[in-house]
Amino acid sequence: MAICKKCGIEKPLSDFSKNKNTKSGYHSECKVDVKAYQLVNKEYLKEYQKKYQATYRIENYDKLMGYDAEWRKNNRDKVKSYVAKSNAKNPQRMKDYMKAYNQRKKNKNDQ
Repeated sequence: MAICKKCGIEKPLSDFSKNKNTKSGYHSECKVDVKAYQLVNKEYLKEYQKKYQATYRIENYDKLMGYDAEWRKNNRDKVKSYVAKSNAKNPQRMKDYMKAYNQRKKNKNDQ
């Protein structure tokens, strides 16, 4: 049994999420109170996570690109399949991309 710091009610440990960083091994707030907090602050938490992820991607760009390159190298068949599906689904996008690519290539060669 443990007492929830949020609602002050004594509850069984099964009503608390595990947390290996605490002495007891459980969170100090019960699952019900955590869920209620998340529902009330859904938009704030969503925005916070969005900002955090954007910052993380900027700060760890090289690391993430390394992971991405490694994954693509180890999963060439999947990548090829994804690209083929995407091109089949959006043929006009591929045509536009190739047109712009060829134009850039021509401009580069003209210089």
